[in-house]
Amino acid sequence: MVSYRGIKMMWSVTLVSENKLSNKNKNLIVELIDNESHKATRKYKFILHNILEGNNFSEAIIEGGECAVKNIKDVLKNNLNHMLVNGNIQYFPIFM
Repeated sequence: MVSYRGIKMMWSVTLVSENKLSNKNKNLIVELIDNESHKATRKYKFILHNILEGNNFSEAIIEGGECAVKNIKDVLKNNLNHMLVNGNIQYFPIFM
């Protein structure tokens, strides 16, 4: 379990699109994040807790280190760049 001074780090990773995301695109986002959680090496391991979806965004709530979060951001950006016209991928820690 990854921790920061004894505190488990929870992160929000959000993909925001200028356009409405189709169900097919939302499913692709979920599949990419889920696949990455199973194949990530030790340095990039994380636990996927939840995925929240809206018309133009998908937000993954994960537990892990910052390098894992950056890796997810890169995977999404590399595979979903066509959805990010005037959109973005952002992440920030959630303190519990």
